[in-house]
Amino acid sequence: MENLYKIGTLVCLKRIKVKGQINLTCVQQWVQIVEYRRRFLRKLWGVKKMKQTIRARMLGIYDLFLATGAIWFGVQMVMSSSGIFAEEYPDSWASRLPFDSWVMPGVLAIIIFGLGNILAAVFSFKKRHNSSWYVSAIMGAVFLFSLIFQRIILEESYIVNGPFLVLSVLQLCLSGYVFFGYRKGL
Repeated sequence: MENLYKIGTLVCLKRIKVKGQINLTCVQQWVQIVEYRRRFLRKLWGVKKMKQTIRARMLGIYDLFLATGAIWFGVQMVMSSSGIFAEEYPDSWASRLPFDSWVMPGVLAIIIFGLGNILAAVFSFKKRHNSSWYVSAIMGAVFLFSLIFQRIILEESYIVNGPFLVLSVLQLCLSGYVFFGYRKGL
């Protein structure tokens, strides 16, 4: 498109210089080329904007998925009468953590990870989503560091740590995907 624009401009300028007067058909051709270029760029910008919207919505859906899981597990911890949290709070944890039951970790899971990811999803679904990746990246980093600190403090690893680690890294990667798409204008 750029070459067509340059060629059209050069042809028009040569015609104007050769004849010494303004050639109306040449100017009309040049205006048509400029208008065609404008329409092409608008259409291209619309496609880029649509791709960015799809990226941001994909990140928002993933944030809602994580929020749903965090709220679900948080409620199970708070209720702790059935399910995987029905057993007693481990004594080895009570000596290393400031909690003596499942209630407070459940409340923290709901507030930090549940509501935090809902907030990230809201930012992702906004019309102007140029910074939608920011809150999601923060939530992914908080999730990742909480898993790392859990491993360091408890000195134990559990079967859910692996999938949760993958989920946190995936959230960070999706945030980076949205960020780089926005930066490059793709």
